[in-house]
Amino acid sequence: MPFAVRDVWDVVISGDPPVAAWPYFRSQYAGLHMIRQPSFTAYAGPWLAPPSGDSTPYGKLSFEHLQLNHLISALPATAFLQLTFRPELQNGLPFYWACFQQTTRYTNMLPPVNNPDTLHACLAYR
Repeated sequence: MPFAVRDVWDVVISGDPPVAAWPYFRSQYAGLHMIRQPSFTAYAGPWLAPPSGDSTPYGKLSFEHLQLNHLISALPATAFLQLTFRPELQNGLPFYWACFQQTTRYTNMLPPVNNPDTLHACLAYR
């Protein structure tokens, strides 16, 4: 039975050599084009290389703003975009300036623990 595949991976890249990339998952539902979270994927969204040059907080923020604006402007037009970004991406201003809506959710980041008893002790009610 022939069928049309409507789910496609694509990527937007900024810089040469690349300093930022945004792999995304395009889908279509009820005739609407959208970018959404792929099934069985915890996080999606942009990747930024560590900035070279100015390593001050201002330099890092300027780099993030510039690269995120490049990536956002290169995304294809869609009716809907729903993604869960990695917790490390804490700069939401470029998305706000581009008229995206945001829902903030919180998560716990646990340090790597090799001993399960230590992990249980850290999570125990105090």
